[in-house]
Amino acid sequence: MSDPGNQIAPLKTLRLKRHWSIRELSRRANVSVDALRRAEAGSKVWEVTAHKIADALGVSTQEIAEFSSRSGPYPVSEEG
Repeated sequence: MSDPGNQIAPLKTLRLKRHWSIRELSRRANVSVDALRRAEAGSKVWEVTAHKIADALGVSTQEIAEFSSRSGPYPVSEEG
């Protein structure tokens, strides 16, 4: 369970709060720029990708609006 003091925020807001470009977060999270663009748009991403992004930002997946709630803790792509 997430700390009650933690706020849920959009991924792009969390990224920009750190003054990171999408390429910088891509490098830090070791995920593609395209995956980040999909995530910021609210599209489904792999669970592992969601965790890598959250780890790079220093937050839990539950603190990122695009990954919280829905049909589980975050949307997970069925595509390979």
